Amino acid sequence: MSYRGVPPSNQNAHCPPPSLYVNPQAHRSHGSTKTSNLTQLFAPKQRLATLLNITWFTSLLFGISLYTFPSLSSLFLLSENERESQVARILVRLLSSQMIANGMIIYKCRRADGEVKRVIILAYFTSFSLGTLSLLGTHLGNNGIVSLGFFGVVKVLAMVGLSLCYGYFYYFQPPAVFSFDASSLHSA
Repeated sequence: MSYRGVPPSNQNAHCPPPSLYVNPQAHRSHGSTKTSNLTQLFAPKQRLATLLNITWFTSLLFGISLYTFPSLSSLFLLSENERESQVARILVRLLSSQMIANGMIIYKCRRADGEVKRVIILAYFTSFSLGTLSLLGTHLGNNGIVSLGFFGVVKVLAMVGLSLCYGYFYYFQPPAVFSFDASSLHSA
């Protein structure tokens, strides 16, 4: 009997023996399942690469979107008159340009030395933690500047999640996690 339809003479040339697979049916020669792809993204050696890839992509996406359409900030910033709207527009564009720069930095740092990555991870942990404290203080103070509606809650949860992720990598991961691995870059 041949394994996966490969003739016995060429069986070992195309795939490893079935004993190496936990579930041979999940590893077909034409591709792997979505579950194994997701599992691969969150494998211990891939977690940092996954976090960096998600961060650079979302930073660029939101940065470009908010810079191009600063009125989108009205989903989470409240303004009572035209002057406040103009001030919010300027601040949103300034912060959006920083988001774009951050996305570009993270995109390039994925290939950086391990110590450089650690410093960048610490900087982002500090930034997101302080941002979380600022957002929570503003929302809980209820001074009318921000709305704790749906998008406000999403924003706070995103900041808490980013703080936790970057803190986890900086404080709880061994230095080997920060070493460069070309196979960990899912997009070039």
